[in-house]
Amino acid sequence: MHLPSRFTIKSLFFAVLVTLAFSFTANAQFFKFSGSFTYSGIPFRPGNRNFDVSPDGKMGVVLRNDRANPHSAVISTFHPLLGDQFDTETFGFGPLEVRMAQVGSSLRAVVLTSQGGPRRIYLFDISPTGQLTEIAFTDLTTSGADSGSTMVLSGAAGLGWVGAVGSSGLDLVCFSLNTGEIVKRSPLVGNPETLTLNEGPGRRVIAYRGADNLKVVNVLDPANPVETASVPLVRNVEFSGILTDEIAFSANGRYAFLVNQLYNFAAVDLNTQQIVATLDTNFRLLRVEVFEDSQRRLLAVLSAPSGTVNASALLLIDATNPAQLQILKNISPAPVERFKFSNDGTRLFAASPTRLIAYNLPDFTTIWEQPVPENPIRANQMHVYGPDNEIVCAWWYHDGRGDGALIGAFPQAAAPAVTLSDSVNVNETAGGTNATFTVTLSAPTTHRVTVEYLAGNGTAEQDLDFTATSGALVLQPGTTSGNISIPILDDLLDEEDETINLRVAPNIGTIADNENTVTILDNDPTPTISIGDATAAIEGDTFPGALLSFPITLSAPSGRSIIVTYAAAPNTASFSDFFPSFSTITLNPGQTTEIIVVPITPDRLAEGDESFFVNLSQPNNVTINDGQATGTILDDDAPVLATVQNSQRAIALDSVTFIRDPFPLTNQNYFGADKRARIAIFTTNLVLTPGLQVTVQGVDAQQAVHQLPVEFIGNVPGFVGVGQNPPILTQIIVRLPDTITNAGDLQVSVTARGRTSNAVLLGVTP
Repeated sequence: MHLPSRFTIKSLFFAVLVTLAFSFTANAQFFKFSGSFTYSGIPFRPGNRNFDVSPDGKMGVVLRNDRANPHSAVISTFHPLLGDQFDTETFGFGPLEVRMAQVGSSLRAVVLTSQGGPRRIYLFDISPTGQLTEIAFTDLTTSGADSGSTMVLSGAAGLGWVGAVGSSGLDLVCFSLNTGEIVKRSPLVGNPETLTLNEGPGRRVIAYRGADNLKVVNVLDPANPVETASVPLVRNVEFSGILTDEIAFSANGRYAFLVNQLYNFAAVDLNTQQIVATLDTNFRLLRVEVFEDSQRRLLAVLSAPSGTVNASALLLIDATNPAQLQILKNISPAPVERFKFSNDGTRLFAASPTRLIAYNLPDFTTIWEQPVPENPIRANQMHVYGPDNEIVCAWWYHDGRGDGALIGAFPQAAAPAVTLSDSVNVNETAGGTNATFTVTLSAPTTHRVTVEYLAGNGTAEQDLDFTATSGALVLQPGTTSGNISIPILDDLLDEEDETINLRVAPNIGTIADNENTVTILDNDPTPTISIGDATAAIEGDTFPGALLSFPITLSAPSGRSIIVTYAAAPNTASFSDFFPSFSTITLNPGQTTEIIVVPITPDRLAEGDESFFVNLSQPNNVTINDGQATGTILDDDAPVLATVQNSQRAIALDSVTFIRDPFPLTNQNYFGADKRARIAIFTTNLVLTPGLQVTVQGVDAQQAVHQLPVEFIGNVPGFVGVGQNPPILTQIIVRLPDTITNAGDLQVSVTARGRTSNAVLLGVTP
């Protein structure tokens, strides 16, 4: 008997595991938001912000398109460390950018939309719990032209600025962060894509590229903006590329660094209004970030592939003295799209479409990497904030339903370290038990640590040896440990100790050993094995002979392979009567019965029923209960009386004088007291055994039956048969009784073991 329910499930279960291959999505903290970055994430607006984080790092806001209505803007507030979403509002048309500013005791979010032409700002108040309240919206343009720049905010001043179309060209529009009202419109030269704000004690300036010049406007007095610098830029030989600008200030506002693919890199001294340094013109630059402290100033610059340079590069530049720029390191091709310095300048965090990388500076060795799930298209934006260098990054991805918005949040060191407790042994007990593992963090973290886990891929079988176990262990901020339990199921199978592999994957942090093992210690008794007697079989006369089948039975199913040796041994039958079988038999897990077959050797000997044994020995994973069975061979042969060739006449001799028939009824040479004739007849296949009863009868011509008393039976000494199955020549001496009075032939036959021989003719005379 087989148990397919258990032993088929196992193969199916492992096939499912191979297909799934423990597919974890964890390795970073990623939060999906409905909608996509269709407007704010298009390539020619790389300076636009898809999200922002409040100055205190406690609130985040993300802007995207409504997936159901792609033109509508959707804004949501969320926890920048944990991803918890608080509130969402849908409004406007064509979302371009969102920024946050702390204005007094109020937190403001400002959204810039295209409106399909007349650009507009929306002003929202954000409560401490993340609730959004729309305060106002203001149209910035005076025509239907969709043209303008990015947006800059000054929370200290309670003001924002954006470039937008005015009545006579492009204006620098200043607006209030309290009411949304326009404070001042000032004409701009050129058509800026990117505004950059720098402010400090007694200083608030905005830089932008106007036509072929770097322009700087002093907006310390928002009602009276004044252009303070206009520095000519040098065009390169580039003819294609992304035309937006990125401008970065030094901390004190004296130097500005501009990148644009159509212009040479410009390090500008705003005091002298001169370009004091540039880079090799082979670099077509796209992005720039600045780090500086009291000792040094570093630039990270991205060079993009273009019409004249078909390669990208990520440059680390020493700009401590802007007039003497020094390239410290050049990675080409550049594997990233967005990047930010750490607070101390020892690291650069960089995002590509598929991963986030933390580099050591200045050698750009990789500290850690975090893969991005889903099907990311582009890294849209990165933000590093707070004393602990918390990292937030936005990706535009594509799934089966369309484009999506993905935010990832992780600590600078991808820490803490995550530890899974050691492998365990668990007893299989009635009623079941649990195998428990502990997940431990090396230190508390402000992030929510999610550890995905999956049990399986061992020798134990899901839902038979243990309950299917998978899911996520969530460690809230500040929590450093938690448990994962795998329910162990009891069964009645004697089996090997079985294993379950537990695999884990944390969303943040590093883990040295992400897989450990549960060993289930079996508690079921070893089954016993028995062999049953074979049903008697008639031996037959010709090959192939009969087969005797011996049933093998287990007392209970086993989870192990059962192996036992068997051997056939003589009893009344000898090895000439059956094949001397010796071998092993195997019962697979779950199998409870099997058959041992022993072939019988056919013959023509009248020898009677015989038997032999089949013995079990050398049990493996089983004990022997009944280890011996009997096989019975049923004889089907009658004695055969010898006859003269081509005749029915018996080969018979006078037992004293060796006279052939016809025999006289009286024999003067016989010295027996009864003076009666003794005749010897012969059988060719009768096997003599102790106690064998043989009778002989003769039928005369008058059909009278005469019993011929048997006085001797014995094998003929020295007789050697000829042929593959030599006959056994047996002599039977009978006395002719007084009842035979008529001369003539007797039909003589022999009966032994219930079978009667052929009838032969034997002649007598008076």
